[in-house]
Amino acid sequence: MIFIDNKYTATYYRIVERARFRNLTGYAENHHIIPESFYINRGRSGSNGFVEGNPDNPDNIIRLTAREHFICHWLLTKMILGEARYKVCKALLMLRLEGEGQQRYHTKITARVYSRIKEEHHNQGTNNPCFDATIYDFYHNKADVHERMTQYAFYTKYSIPACSISLLVNGKQKSVKGWRMENIPPVLYTFYHSVTAVTESLTMYEFYKKYGIARTDVWNLINLPKCRSVRGWSLI
Repeated sequence: MIFIDNKYTATYYRIVERARFRNLTGYAENHHIIPESFYINRGRSGSNGFVEGNPDNPDNIIRLTAREHFICHWLLTKMILGEARYKVCKALLMLRLEGEGQQRYHTKITARVYSRIKEEHHNQGTNNPCFDATIYDFYHNKADVHERMTQYAFYTKYSIPACSISLLVNGKQKSVKGWRMENIPPVLYTFYHSVTAVTESLTMYEFYKKYGIARTDVWNLINLPKCRSVRGWSLI
């Protein structure tokens, strides 16, 4: 699937399906369901895309009101990542221009939203995780997993928000859902059960997963001197 499976994509396709089965009266604009810029064989100027086929196939074109057209292009910026997002951001900015015979939908885009879209369109450098080709080392200490990949590949595989990955990579956040940028050796603790006389040498994560003890209780047992035992378990 080209687009991310999220609420914006669902809204986009509701508008598309409604437009397929109606006849608009009055002013309307053509809209490519799969953006024309995504196609390899495109008719307009600009860099080639990555989708095979004819962008002007009747099945790929619908008629929208000016307002619907604007909303669809705004939704597209929420539905895609990578280089393709640069294309849809540019298309949204271009939609603000009005040529001869056009009656564009005029609405306010907040300064914050406009600035973000403008910056993402302009900046294809390492500050934008969508275009950063740098290979990073990601470590998940609890699951003992090591990944070497770009920010975008990491986002695609693990569905972690791109903004959180960017904070992690730039050192502004130490960890995201257990992932770090450095490999920290796990700390082993020795737990003893007074009733069963069982001794376990485990990490905190392994211990609470194995015995179903609340993470906060395990943390208190390890870090608070006054917490001497939890469900019969103590540290030795």
